[in-house]
Amino acid sequence: MSTSLTRPGAGPVTRARLTRSRAVVNRDDERMYVRFYAAAAIGLVLGGIQGVIQRLPGISDWLYAAGYGGHLITNLAQTHIIMVGAGTLTLTATMYYLLPRLLNRPLYSQSLTRWSFWFTVVGVYGFYFVMLIEGLVLGSAVTHNVPYDTARRVLGVWYDLPTGLAGGIMGVGYWLFVANIYLTTRGPKSWKGPESFIVKYIFLGTTGLFIGTLQGFYQILPWSVNFIRATGLAGEEIDPVAHAHINMVCGVAVTLMGMSYYILPRMLGKPIWNLKLARVSFWLTAIGVIGFWLSLIFLGITEGNIMLGIMRDSNVTVDAAYYMAVARVGIWHNLLRAGFGTIMGIGFWSYILIIFKTFRGQPSASAYPKRLVAGDVAVPPPDKDSRFNSYFFLATTIAMLIGTIQGVIQILPFASNWLDAAGQAGDMITPLAHAQMNIVASVGFGLMGLVYFTLPKLSGKPWMSLPLIRVSLVLMIVGISMYYVSLLTLGFIESVRVHQLLAAGGHNELDAFNIARAEVGWAHPFWLSFSNVFLAAAYITYAANVLLTLGPENLRGSAADGVLRTIYLLDGALNVAKRQKVSAMRSLRLRAARTFFVELGMGWFGFMGAGWLTSGRLALGFSLFFTWFTGWIMYVEWNLTTQNQVNGPDFGFVLPMLPLYFGLPIVSASCATITYLRRGLRRRPKVAPTPVTIVESSALLIDEDATPAPAEPVTAEPEPAVETAPLGGLRTAAKPVRPVRPTYVD
Repeated sequence: MSTSLTRPGAGPVTRARLTRSRAVVNRDDERMYVRFYAAAAIGLVLGGIQGVIQRLPGISDWLYAAGYGGHLITNLAQTHIIMVGAGTLTLTATMYYLLPRLLNRPLYSQSLTRWSFWFTVVGVYGFYFVMLIEGLVLGSAVTHNVPYDTARRVLGVWYDLPTGLAGGIMGVGYWLFVANIYLTTRGPKSWKGPESFIVKYIFLGTTGLFIGTLQGFYQILPWSVNFIRATGLAGEEIDPVAHAHINMVCGVAVTLMGMSYYILPRMLGKPIWNLKLARVSFWLTAIGVIGFWLSLIFLGITEGNIMLGIMRDSNVTVDAAYYMAVARVGIWHNLLRAGFGTIMGIGFWSYILIIFKTFRGQPSASAYPKRLVAGDVAVPPPDKDSRFNSYFFLATTIAMLIGTIQGVIQILPFASNWLDAAGQAGDMITPLAHAQMNIVASVGFGLMGLVYFTLPKLSGKPWMSLPLIRVSLVLMIVGISMYYVSLLTLGFIESVRVHQLLAAGGHNELDAFNIARAEVGWAHPFWLSFSNVFLAAAYITYAANVLLTLGPENLRGSAADGVLRTIYLLDGALNVAKRQKVSAMRSLRLRAARTFFVELGMGWFGFMGAGWLTSGRLALGFSLFFTWFTGWIMYVEWNLTTQNQVNGPDFGFVLPMLPLYFGLPIVSASCATITYLRRGLRRRPKVAPTPVTIVESSALLIDEDATPAPAEPVTAEPEPAVETAPLGGLRTAAKPVRPVRPTYVD
């Protein structure tokens, strides 16, 4: 006797349905994670190409002369497109892949996964282009002898609104991702299993990214921006130093450490050398990085407020006020940074020892747990290709070792004071060289290693080109090595020269730096741009391999949801409101002509969008009106403000824009007219056929000239019974009605 479980309105619960409901891993859902890798690859290419361009002679000089406007381009824009657009997106997809396998529970919400992707992508790419545009605008003003603060005030809301909007969208994407991870990992007591300790790394990394987004969002607010810029070196303790450490070290590097404990045994076929030391390494790293971040925030705020008080009461420079503030803080300035930095360094060095020992270990059949979670498939056994891909993690470890050694040296009092006194020349060593080795090298190698392991498993396809993997590794090693050595060498040479000029007297720090840079000459931009060519080539090679492996069908599938939503919104915006529709073609043509001339005339007077409004497309009309009107107001106000109006305003800047001013309203009017002609006619509703109309239409088929013979009566087949049909006509009836078919006798 067999029984089946049923519930009202559902069929029996079969073995397949029970298995599917208990599955921890859904392979179909996981295939959409490839969209993260595709978007990250594109961001990496943009950042790599920008790195080459901004180091070219002439362009690098302009960016330097642009002051903080150049900083928006070289630091904020490029850093975010590489670290967030490429790094965080890659890390997010890999977390989504690993957590169900580590916890033996499904990811909390696939909807949060989709929404976090779109918010993060729109936010980070929007922030990137906003920083580029604002950097070009503000940098152009600075190079035309307009102070940055003046140009910034002129922009006003046009600086704050796009920056805050893009940063807010990016933050929402981060927070949705964080919520998904927290809800998936809820209940730390349930973290059981031989590899569950890796979840601690992922949890700490997620927390670091969450804190980093909160800090990033706060420090782009106007009062925070003003405080950081007004306090010089003290403000730099908050941004970029503290912000970079909580995001890149705690958020990315710590997560990479944990993920390597999962991936390396499956790549090498060798067990992790010492799991007990790995757990100790985690706590040392966690205490060190969180303590170091808190120390930087505390010192930046404390010393910054002391500086503002000193500068308010006495006429001293920003740098002099900083050193006076450091003297007041006393021993705590160096003790906090060096103490927590050392703890963090010990945590990293213990991890480095574990990885080196793991590579030197012997293969083992029990290198990693073979038990699979429900719905998962077995990882292929290690081969020569997977062993080669493990070299990306070895390169990460070597870069981390070099970066941490430099980090400990440069926070020692004698090194820190010497680099601070060298000003911008010292910045070549720290933070630039230090950041390149710690972030671009250690994080970059590790992220590529993650993708080379997980992408074939998510997409179900082998890599398009294995030689491209080897080429990307070689190009990364060459580019990183050249760039790091170039930054250290040029920074040291220019710093020594700056100290010599300052000791000789007669020069301030900025003049001494400009002289030192001029003496170095062409070598400075040449070596930096030349090394960036290799980095860009590595990024392009990697991205090409990722995109070609996914193929057009996977890329279409991953982007289909967003494209369809965009098309749907655009289609809805083009629809004509019911009250603006007409029933007659003559009225339609008249209203279409009115739409054209209203849009054209009002557009030439600065009110483009009026034709869309009068034809019943309110969303498009208001959008065009706001963009067109306020854009021209901003353009005119900006140019008039930046002019020297001793001899009155010069409106010559309007002439180059006249074709755009008169051309775009013509295009807009044509589009409004065509779309109204296609959508402005009120369609008559179709009448469903009835049995009577069907019979009558069939009777019309009878030949009117044919008359039946009077001697023989006309006989007709009996009509079948007509069943009652539901609303909507006879098409849904069980038996269709057959019309009367007369029979004629000759």
